[in-house]
Amino acid sequence: MKVSPVFGEVGTILKYMSFVFLLPIIVSLIYREFDDIAPFLFLFILTFFISLIMRKLPPRDNKKMKLRQSLVTIVILWIVITLIGSIPLM
Repeated sequence: MKVSPVFGEVGTILKYMSFVFLLPIIVSLIYREFDDIAPFLFLFILTFFISLIMRKLPPRDNKKMKLRQSLVTIVILWIVITLIGSIPLM
């Protein structure tokens, strides 16, 4: 199994997911809860840089992903997004 498409897809989805973590910052600014901005800003930066690293590490080939690669991508995404999403609660 080739891992380059898996890491490339995970990196792409994490890049878009990182922008979702900016929404709590906007809500915190609206309600003037400035203590909540720092954890979510850190989470955005961390997720964005992880996505850049995952996209640049392996060279990507333009072949279609197989079923096994797609399933591994989904499993990795569930684990990584859960772990990253729990960071502000620590």
